[in-house]
Amino acid sequence: MYNMLWVSVIQIWQTSQDQNAFEADNDAQGSTNTPQSQSIFSNITIIGPRENSSSTFNTNFRRGIHLRRSTKESLVNSIIGGFPTGVRLESANSENYFLTSKELKLNGNIFTSNGKLFDSTSVNTKTISDEFVKQNRVLATWAETGLTAPLCCQIKSSPDSKFTCVKRFRIYRTSCMV
Repeated sequence: MYNMLWVSVIQIWQTSQDQNAFEADNDAQGSTNTPQSQSIFSNITIIGPRENSSSTFNTNFRRGIHLRRSTKESLVNSIIGGFPTGVRLESANSENYFLTSKELKLNGNIFTSNGKLFDSTSVNTKTISDEFVKQNRVLATWAETGLTAPLCCQIKSSPDSKFTCVKRFRIYRTSCMV
C-alpha cells in the first residue's frame, strides 16, 4: 500500500561540531537507572551532506543516528540519508533492547546514500546488522527513494567550524511504502 507524503519548505540549521544528526543515551554512565530514555520518534527526514559516493563535505559529519549508553530511544517510519554512517548502535544494553526485548525499535525506515549503513561496538554486529536490514529499506541512492525534488541541502563549514545550511529546498510529493 502506498500513501502520499507531503512536506513543506524546510530550513535546516546545524551548529554542532561533532555531527550526529540524532543521538540518544540514557545517562552519562550508560546505566539502566530510571527514568530511562524511551521515546519513539517517527516520520522524520534526516538529510546529511553526502549526496553520493563522490560528495565531499566536512569530516565532522559522522552518523545519521547514534544510539548509545543504554538508551531505548526508537526511530520508525523515517528517512535517513547522506551520512558517512547511517546508524551506530552502541552499548550491550541498547543492543539487547533492539535484538531481544524489542524495547528499542528501528523499523520501517528508509536508509539511503550513506557511506556505511550500520556499525556497532558489539561482538554481535553481524546479527544486529542482519536484523536491522530485515526491518528497514536500504537504498543506494536518493533517486531510488522516488522523491520528486532535489533533496541534498548544500551544507558547508563556516569559518568558525560550525555548520550552516545555506540552501532551502522543497519536497513536493513522494510515495512511501506503508
